[in-house]
Amino acid sequence: MQQFDPNLFNSANQPLMQGDVTSVAVTEPGGIVAGLSNHVVSPNLDFEVTVEWKIFGGLVPLWIAALDPTGANPWDVSIYAESIGGGQEQLIGETSVPTSAFTNGAGLLERDYSAVVTVPAGTLQEGNPGSNISGVYKLAAVVFLDSTLGVPGYDLAGFSEGPIIEVEDLD
Repeated sequence: MQQFDPNLFNSANQPLMQGDVTSVAVTEPGGIVAGLSNHVVSPNLDFEVTVEWKIFGGLVPLWIAALDPTGANPWDVSIYAESIGGGQEQLIGETSVPTSAFTNGAGLLERDYSAVVTVPAGTLQEGNPGSNISGVYKLAAVVFLDSTLGVPGYDLAGFSEGPIIEVEDLD
């Protein structure tokens, strides 16, 4: 499930401001990407979550210039973990990305962004058979660009459910 707000179109159904979180991937130590191999991470090692998103449409340059005229208002990228079964529900990592740190996508009116969020070792609990702690978590990524322009609100926000991972000591 992927969502982005706002998604605005003109009367000809062409995008004025649209976005999409295109990828959420877990990279384990050693460069193994969860989903290409397995979804098991060690509680004793850091792991990374890479988030990719894009915004596009005729209003993109104007909207970004209005939200970040001095380059001091970056995107906030947050990763949350929700336990499946017993366990934690929490923010597990975040970073910021300057609005200027984009690559052009399919054209001048598309901006592609990416961020790597490091989740420190020991952040999520390992599952233990016979206990209430499952050690299985669904990740969710949020990208957010805050607006101080007032009503009606001009924030940009994207959300995506990421992979399901298991935290398990492999020793």
